Amino acid sequence: MTIYKARTLADSYKLRSKAKNINELNGRGEYRDLTNFVISNILLQFKINPTYTIVDVGCGDCTLFKQLLKKFKGVYSGKLIGILPNLEEIQRVERCIIENHEIKSNVIALQHGTVENINLPDDHCDLLVINSVLHGAAENLKDARTALIELIRIIKPGGQLYIGELPSVDEFADRNYNKDSIISWLKWIYNQRGFSEFWVNFLRVVKCMISKEPFIIEPKKKFYILPEDFIEMMKNFEVQVIRYYPHQELNQNKVPIDSVSRWNYIFVKKSS
Repeated sequence: MTIYKARTLADSYKLRSKAKNINELNGRGEYRDLTNFVISNILLQFKINPTYTIVDVGCGDCTLFKQLLKKFKGVYSGKLIGILPNLEEIQRVERCIIENHEIKSNVIALQHGTVENINLPDDHCDLLVINSVLHGAAENLKDARTALIELIRIIKPGGQLYIGELPSVDEFADRNYNKDSIISWLKWIYNQRGFSEFWVNFLRVVKCMISKEPFIIEPKKKFYILPEDFIEMMKNFEVQVIRYYPHQELNQNKVPIDSVSRWNYIFVKKSS
């Protein structure tokens, strides 16, 4: 087994690009149903015009764009731009799109960028989505502010910003296991989340042991902020809050439940 200890979120996803299951690039491992559920819920929040330019920062395997193109049955005439921090991710996702014969579209473009430097012009997109990224890309409030300035910069006046899965608490604070020990981590999963999730992760470890699949020890320092504090902070930017609400997940029986720690936010950029 090849064990990697990632220093940053970008390092982690560079390593994930080596995994056989491309859903690793969505940060959910074997849980493809969860990826589809989360992305479907994001799209339900917006009335999307097929001429929109949409930017997905940290787009994973482009599930959001794939679902959108399926919905519009090939008549989407806007631009869909996925931002990824590593060339390895871009190459992996581009191959996947080419090999997927259901996606016969030239509207998806992938390009290198980070939350601090998206490499797009001012006032460029109608909708910007950044889901389950900001908390990992930013380690503190200063980092988050820098990222938000860059995100808002590329949105057109009147355009919308979706920030998803932003934790309200330190999700690692109560995890009383050796953060770099795989055995300690598995024991914690068994005690806290039950046999079913333990078994899934145990099989994942075994798969990595007998193959070239990478096993990645993720960075544990993440940005988090209470919803009321985040809304107050966003008043300093040129956006207006539309709504915020608990993120939804799927439980072990695949029933939707509210997250106890993560929130989703929708903002609109103010007109000049």
